[in-house]
Amino acid sequence: MRSCSLFSSLGDSPWQRKWHDGDLLRSLGAGIGPLLTRDEELKLIRIAQKGFGKIAKLAKEVAERARGRGSETTNADMAVALAKVEELRETIKKDGWGALNKRDVKTLKIILEGENARNILTERNSRFVAHIAKRFIGRSPLFSYFDLIAEGNLGLMHAVELFKEEFGCRLSTYASLWIRQAIQRALSCYGRTISIPDKVANNVYRYQTIKCNPTNPSRQEIAKEMGMTIDEVKHLETIQLGILSLQALTGSEKSGLLSEMLVDERQLSPDASYEVDSLPAVFEEVLGTLKPQERKIIELRFGLNGHKPHTLRQIGGIIGVSKERVRQIEARILEILERNEIIKQYRLDEAP
Repeated sequence: MRSCSLFSSLGDSPWQRKWHDGDLLRSLGAGIGPLLTRDEELKLIRIAQKGFGKIAKLAKEVAERARGRGSETTNADMAVALAKVEELRETIKKDGWGALNKRDVKTLKIILEGENARNILTERNSRFVAHIAKRFIGRSPLFSYFDLIAEGNLGLMHAVELFKEEFGCRLSTYASLWIRQAIQRALSCYGRTISIPDKVANNVYRYQTIKCNPTNPSRQEIAKEMGMTIDEVKHLETIQLGILSLQALTGSEKSGLLSEMLVDERQLSPDASYEVDSLPAVFEEVLGTLKPQERKIIELRFGLNGHKPHTLRQIGGIIGVSKERVRQIEARILEILERNEIIKQYRLDEAP
């Protein structure tokens, strides 16, 4: 699951514990300053975007050095640019700012100022992100409330990068869509052992919400409420089932494995396996009762003993008779084999 270590280490799964939202939001907002004014918000956004732009410029330079002028920037180029920024940080920690040239000093200062601005924007909008994240509690047993907030903060940063003053609205208004999208995408990609489309995941959550109604609605009532057929509701019920490991312990004493309790229907029973293994010998015994020409026709027609299946015309060309004559011989052989006592023992329609 994609989230920072701080968020992953806090709290239990929402399926295992009920959060007291008021207490949690109060603790989340402890130490956070007042809401930003519009002018303060715009100033911080400009600084943050300037830092984004400087990193993008470094990535562009990496791309042009690697592939020539005018090359498109890739994720790999961005990773190299970020690695260079980290290298500059380490240089400052060891040798101070004097170890860098003027260009690197200017670049790093802009990036650090942008990071500081993003941190302030994240802190001052954390209650807003938490409010949106609260709507998604319970969507996945793999995501705690703090995991959802972490994903929402990624959406907030994406909104900061794209925000423009010309939009004529506050950052929170513009960012709400990106925050919800980031949380929904994370739930879709990392919230289940087997990923499902966003639309299906939303339908599963709607089903769970309706199912938890105190009136205990029936399957027909749920289908009517969701505007689906009963078969579609049944399909949602199978999707929401959890995943169990075949190595999970089962039984009252937890002494056996789940894999030992399940029957693999694809495997043959010992009796059936023995019969399948003995079929080559049976074929050889049955074919031995035929004349050489009859045996060759059957082997060519049905691809036995290493031969590929042939058409009647192909077989006629091989043995030097007409297509119709081959068909007549084949029909007569099959009629003889149908009365064969050895074959009767293996016929399914005559099995006891």
